[in-house]
Formats: sequence, structure tokens, C-alpha cells
Amino acid sequence: MNGKNIYVLGIGINEYEVEGISDLEQCERDIDRVKKFFISSLKVPESNYKVLSPKETCREGIITAFRTHFGNLRRGDIAVLNYSGHGSWEKPAKEFIEAKFESSTGQIEGIVPRDARVDGVRIISDKEIRLLVNEIQYTDEGKEKGVQFVGIFDCCYSGSMLKFDQSKER
Repeated sequence: MNGKNIYVLGIGINEYEVEGISDLEQCERDIDRVKKFFISSLKVPESNYKVLSPKETCREGIITAFRTHFGNLRRGDIAVLNYSGHGSWEKPAKEFIEAKFESSTGQIEGIVPRDARVDGVRIISDKEIRLLVNEIQYTDEGKEKGVQFVGIFDCCYSGSMLKFDQSKER
């Protein structure tokens, strides 16, 4: 297989800034193992692979890396997000309730950045991830770019991470 059109963003988080979030032991190592597989077996060029350093795994670092690493992909390219760390849920933000994306009694699942709960930093919600995916797959006018997306989530609460509502038109 020739993986020259596969672009991977690897995020492994072993240590969290808040004492109430337990540290993990194998997440960074798991990301490195998956990287070796993609490079050796799928022939993904090293230049197409980005693994975030522990310092970059804060909320803003993850979102920025997603946009910069996948932002210029073209028709036929494949974006792969590989996340290993904590997953969690929280009550929906008022913006989601006001936009009628979620009810006030619903729950939002998401990935937990290293700086979650520090000065009000929230998880990166499933809905935010879907918006990021939408950015790489569609133009501002709603035209398909032809970019495929694959998400690998090694975390709790990942069941709805990429569940799109197929009943709605774009």
C-alpha cells in the first residue's frame, strides 16, 4: 500500500494538570506504536505524520494542530485522528442548548485535553470534533472537498464521537 495521501495526527496524553484527573501510563506509547504501524505497514511518509508533544496536548494546542495539519488536504486525501487518553462527559454548554444541538438534560461526550478543568477549560466535545471534521471535508459554501476522515479514539465515552445525524441535509 502507498500511504502518501494519508495524514495522521497522533495525540497521547499520559499526564493531566488537575489532580482530580488521574494520570495514565500507556497513551503516549500507544500513539508511538500506531505511528510505527502506519509508517512501516501503510507506508505513510514521516512528513505526513504529526504527534503532539505533551506540552501541545492542551485544548488550544489540539484544536490548532487539527486545523493546521489537516487544513490543506485535497480530494483523495485521508485524515486520521488517533487519540489515546481520557474521555469524559459533561453537561452541554449553553451555546449547544440555545442552538438546539442538545437539550438541557443531555450530555456531551468528548476527549479530555491535558489542561481540562484548569481555569474553566472544557473537554473537546464530540460536537466540536464534528465541526472540525466538517471544516476539512466541506468548503464554506457547503461543497464537498473529497477528503475522507478516520477517527481512532482509545478513550471512555467515545461511542458518539463521530456519529453524524444522517437525516439532515447539509
